[in-house]
Amino acid sequence: MATLVLPSPKDVRDLVEGLLGRDVTVSPGRPVVPTADVRAAVGVYVDDNLNLAAAAAADLPFCAFAGSALGLIPVAHAEGASEEGLTAAMWENFAEILNVGAALLNRDGAAHLRLYSTTSPAELPAPDVAELLRGFGNRIDLTIDIAGYGAGSLSIVRKAF
Repeated sequence: MATLVLPSPKDVRDLVEGLLGRDVTVSPGRPVVPTADVRAAVGVYVDDNLNLAAAAAADLPFCAFAGSALGLIPVAHAEGASEEGLTAAMWENFAEILNVGAALLNRDGAAHLRLYSTTSPAELPAPDVAELLRGFGNRIDLTIDIAGYGAGSLSIVRKAF
C-alpha cells in the first residue's frame, strides 16, 4: 500500500511564500468543492501509472490573488478578478503554482506524483475528480492570506489506494 502524504499548513505556507516572495498566513479553512455555483481552479495529480492520486482546488479569490502576486499584477486587478474571473495571465500564473505544488505531495517512501491537468474556474472538473474533492477523508482545507493582496481558500485531497 502506498504511503499517503498530505502537506502540513507550514509546508503550504513555505511553498507559497517562496514562490510569491511575500508573507503568507495560513489557517484552517473551509473545503473548496467546485460546483456550478462555486467556481474553483483544480489541479489533478497522478502517479507514475497515471492513476488519479490527488487533487487541489482553489477558490476564485485565491486564484486571483496568488496568480496576480506571482506576476506582480496590481492588487486592484486581482480584486476585480476575484469577483469577475481571471485574466489569461492570472490563470497561467496560477496554473504554474499548481504545477510547483506537486512538491507538496512528494516525500521519500511515497509514490511520486506530478501535475497531470488543470481546470480553470470557468470549467467544472471531471466527475472522478469532483467526487474526490467532495470526500471527507484525506484532505487539508486552508485559508491563505497573501500580504498586500488578500485571502482565499485551498483544499488538497489525496485518494486512498
